[in-house]
Amino acid sequence: MTMRVAMDIDGVLADFRRAFRETGRELTRTPSPDGVNAERDAMNAREVKRTWTAIGRTPQWWLGLQAYEPQEIARLYRVSRERRWEVYFLTTRPPSAGETPQ
Repeated sequence: MTMRVAMDIDGVLADFRRAFRETGRELTRTPSPDGVNAERDAMNAREVKRTWTAIGRTPQWWLGLQAYEPQEIARLYRVSRERRWEVYFLTTRPPSAGETPQ
């Protein structure tokens, strides 16, 4: 029997939060704050909406997300090929310009 493995991408394998905030900062030209709480800085509703709009217009935006553990993703790929696992990545990513997230 073939092993089937499924996992989420954003917030599990890929650092969506960081990329989203960086995109928002680029739009407002706000420098990234230094310190431990850099990821906790809040965005207001208008900034969030503007960021989502920019993401939707950016071709392949999703491909620029950094992996949390790149070496583990490479290992997953290698092991899945060796053992012939079926690996599925689940997401509810909204579409952006370019190819679909599927």
